[in-house]
Parts: sequence; C-alpha cells; structure tokens
Amino acid sequence: MAQRFDSKIYALTGDPLTVGLEVQYPSQVDLALFDVVGKGILAAETGKGADRSQFTWFDRSGKPAGTIGPPGSFGKATVSPDGRRLAFDQTEADGRRVGVWIRELATDAVTRFTLDPSLNQTPVWRPDGKWVVFSSNRKLFNRLYLKTADGSGPEQQIADLGATQEICWDWSRDGQYLLVRRDNEL
Repeated sequence: MAQRFDSKIYALTGDPLTVGLEVQYPSQVDLALFDVVGKGILAAETGKGADRSQFTWFDRSGKPAGTIGPPGSFGKATVSPDGRRLAFDQTEADGRRVGVWIRELATDAVTRFTLDPSLNQTPVWRPDGKWVVFSSNRKLFNRLYLKTADGSGPEQQIADLGATQEICWDWSRDGQYLLVRRDNEL
C-alpha cells in the first residue's frame, strides 16, 4: 500500500492505494521486500515461495512494468540513490549461506558484495550511494558492517549494541544516522 505523507505536518494524507500484491515478507528479517527511489521507481520482490521470488518493477498505478533478473531466493532489496543499482541478500542454492549482492540495472551484471561465509543480509545504501551497511552474524550475533559500494576495501564492523539482532532499516538523508533494530527495539 502507498499513501501520501505530508512532511510539513508529519501525517499521512489522502486515501491509501494498492501498488502491489504478493510482496515477499520473510519473517526472519521482519521486512517486506520492496524499496522506493524518488518519485517514480518502486522495486518489489513478488512470489509465493521463498525460492521462487522475483524482483519486479511497478509503475505509479501499481501495474507490473518488468522484472529484474531471474527468480531466486532473495531477502531485502534496496535501490541505490541514483537508481542504477540494486543491493539485495540472496540465499545460495544449497541453502547454507546468505550473501549480499549488487546488480547493475542497466547491464544486468551481478557482483557478490560480501565474501564472508556468514549470514550477511539487509543491505542499506548511504544517501550518497558510496557506502552500504549490512548485518552479519560472523561474530555469533548480528552486528552492523560497512563497506564501500564499489566493493573495494575491507568491511568494517561499525556497531556492537550488545544485542543478539542488530539490523539496519534505513539511513538518514544527511548520512549521519542509521535507523537500527536492536533485538525488538528501534
């Protein structure tokens, strides 16, 4: 569903509009798998089974406008601020590893972004598109890691909030703050 938000009064306005049905919602990350960029781009993952999900573009009226890549077992997807790339987590065919990947939308080229064999998930772009933060359980519990969006340089742990689950949901527009779920708190 979509509904206008008035940023001057911080309230929803008008009637809600259905823009897509059957959006994937994996309970292990507690996120519906969609993202919006600007005024005209909505990317959503649709399908009825985790191994049969499909990234799909929708127009402003909610009609499918095309698909992105082949079906697979995907998690959270997010479109880069410039609208040129899609970061997402994907479960490998054997079901044992989850990694973050980046797809170039113009060329359909896909690059594995995280190489560590841990559970790497829920990528979020920094507003300038130069960095991606993600969650990983490489130290037993999920912690937040940061890596340059082009994949160069090492991944660096940026937080340990003393929780079993630390998952980034969003980044402030000025790039200064992260909205993070720490166990069951924001």
